[in-house]
Amino acid sequence: MKLVAFTTIIWSGVVDSFDNDWVFVELYKDNKVEYAQIPIVIFPCQVSEEQRFLFKKSEDIFQIECIESNAAF
Repeated sequence: MKLVAFTTIIWSGVVDSFDNDWVFVELYKDNKVEYAQIPIVIFPCQVSEEQRFLFKKSEDIFQIECIESNAAF
């Protein structure tokens, strides 16, 4: 029998601004907005302003998934 890991979306977010080392983001969940800065090196895509992404968790693994600019959350 094969086990399937379920993935949970923790936060959706958008890049507000960035520099060489940090990405400044807005995070959304349950009608709340949080602000954070994230090291640019952990983004799996080219960072640009208004880049949308998801924070996802499956088991003990957290990941960032970038969303195409014309896709909806």
